[in-house]
Amino acid sequence: MSSIVNALSDLVKSLVELVWSFFTTAGALVQKTAQFALNFATEIIGLVVNFFRGLVDLAGGIVSFILGKLAKKPPTRVPA
Repeated sequence: MSSIVNALSDLVKSLVELVWSFFTTAGALVQKTAQFALNFATEIIGLVVNFFRGLVDLAGGIVSFILGKLAKKPPTRVPA
């Protein structure tokens, strides 16, 4: 009779461990999914910020080039 009780006790323990492992696995999956979504959103924001930073740098370089060309004086001609 004692072996039946031990077997049933082990069965209950195993079932509890099985259910607990389902919950821990589901929790880990939710955590990793949330972490992935947060990292994805952060990278997208960084990409957009860097894109516009590059556009501003490009515009600044073009304006600097044009102003540099306008600031130069044309060569003076020597009268003949």
